[in-house]
Amino acid sequence: MKIIVVDDESIVLGSCQRVLEEDGFEVLLVTSADETIKAIRDKEPSLLLIDLKMPNGDGIYLMKEVKKKWPYIPIMVMSGYNTAESIVEAAKMGATTFVAKPFTPDELLGAVRQVIQKEKIMGKKKALVIDDEQVVLESLKKILTDENYEVDVSLRGRQGLEWAIDKQYDIVLTDIRMPDIGGMRILREIKRAKSSLPVVMITGYATIQSAVQAMKLGATNYIEKPFTPEELIEVVNSALDRAATPEPEEQELIHKDEMIKVLERAESDNEFIAKLLSQGSEALDEYDLTGPEKLALLTGDIKWIEKYLGPLTPTQKFWLELRLKAEIW
Repeated sequence: MKIIVVDDESIVLGSCQRVLEEDGFEVLLVTSADETIKAIRDKEPSLLLIDLKMPNGDGIYLMKEVKKKWPYIPIMVMSGYNTAESIVEAAKMGATTFVAKPFTPDELLGAVRQVIQKEKIMGKKKALVIDDEQVVLESLKKILTDENYEVDVSLRGRQGLEWAIDKQYDIVLTDIRMPDIGGMRILREIKRAKSSLPVVMITGYATIQSAVQAMKLGATNYIEKPFTPEELIEVVNSALDRAATPEPEEQELIHKDEMIKVLERAESDNEFIAKLLSQGSEALDEYDLTGPEKLALLTGDIKWIEKYLGPLTPTQKFWLELRLKAEIW
C-alpha cells in the first residue's frame, strides 16, 4: 500500500517514513503541493498524509486540488495547531481524519489504520464498462471512480469481452446492443469463463420483457439509460451483494433431453420459431432449462450445442443463426 507524506519539515518526514515503513507501507516523501500532484499521477497512492499549515498556503491549496481531481483518495491531515477550529477546517475540506503534532508512532499508526478501515482501501473494487457510446463510458467512469472503484472502459464489445476474461474484475457493466457483438453474447461468454462474476446490463432500449430476460439468462442486474449516479450505484451495489450470496449457476449442458425437444420442435414448427425470435426466453418457459442453456439457444451458439448434442441439422442451424442475427432483446 502506497502512502504519500507531505510536509515541509524534514524531521517529520523522516519520522513518518521510519514508522510507516517498519509497519510494511510503501512511503514517498514530498515537500510541496506541485511535487505531490506529480507523485499522485505517477504513483497512485492509497492515502495522503498532509501538513495543513505549510508555507504559502500549500497545504490548503493541495487539499482542494486533490479533492477536485482525485476525490476517492483519503487524506489524513497533520497539524501542530490542535484546536477544534483546525479539526473542523480540515473536515470541511474533505479530510478523513486528523492527527496532532507531535504524535507518537502508535498514534500515527492508529490514525492510518483507522483510515484504512474506514475507506476500505485494501478492498478497492475494479469495474469494467463496455459501451459503444463514449459519453456513456465517460459518465460511468466518473461516477464509479468517485465511489472509489478502479475503472476500465471499452468502446468495442469484443475487446471488452477479452478484458473481462483475461483480467480480474469485481463487476462488469455492458451495453445490451453494440455494433460488433451484443451484450447477451458477452454475458454468455463471461458466465462460461467466470460464472461468479456479476454482470450488469445497460441499455437505452429497456422494457420489462428485456429486463426479465437478461435476469433469467444470468445477468445479475439491469439498468436503463439515462440513469442518475444514485441509481447506478444502487444497481452496482445490489449486483455485488447478490453475487456474493448464491452459488454460481452450472455452465455445462445439463438438460440434454429438453434441449433436443426444443431443437426438434423448432425444426418443424414455424410458429414456435417466430416466438423464439420475438419473445426470447419467454418462449422457452415451458422447458426445464438452465439460464446458460437458454442463453445458448437464444444467442445461436451452434458450437456449444454441438459440443454436447452432436451435429445439428441444416434446418436447426438455420433458425439458430436467425436468432443470433436478430439480436432481439
